[in-house]
Amino acid sequence: MAGPMLLSTESGRQIFVIGHPEYDKYTLDAEYRRDVAAGREIHVPVNYYPDDDPSRDRCSAGAPTGIYCTPTG
Repeated sequence: MAGPMLLSTESGRQIFVIGHPEYDKYTLDAEYRRDVAAGREIHVPVNYYPDDDPSRDRCSAGAPTGIYCTPTG
């Protein structure tokens, strides 16, 4: 399944629109790094890495939390 997905609460009072449920939070990173390693010309995914810099750890200090990173410990 790909593309947008609509979800709602049982009452229908809240509706959520999400995309690409087949992706977990690391899939895009793995695909990006795979393509870079293969020498493909590829753009850095926008708003995925802190400051759009793939050399920065997505869970480093100052990185957004939530969809980007789930701190542990």
